[in-house]
Amino acid sequence: MMGLRPSEVTIVTAISASADITALLQGRELHGFSWRHRFALNDKVKTSLVDMYAKCGRVKVARDLLEQLKEKRVVSWNVMITRYALHGHAIEALYLFEKM
Repeated sequence: MMGLRPSEVTIVTAISASADITALLQGRELHGFSWRHRFALNDKVKTSLVDMYAKCGRVKVARDLLEQLKEKRVVSWNVMITRYALHGHAIEALYLFEKM
């Protein structure tokens, strides 16, 4: 498989898959891969990383990534607000909703 390079869509899909099964180790590997190959600068990839880290219980890391987004879209805000709520961080969820 030499010569094949994944696209942004491939990276987002792989990160989302690891998030769905809360596979933090694999998600972190994909995060590293995305940095090494400059995909992590992309807001769609970064939003999928926010979702993955938050689903895996790493809400602080997810929030840090959210703050690094160049342009926060509704989906980015919703991901973080939902994950805060699911992990029992109601105050933070409400704060982000107001900030949105």
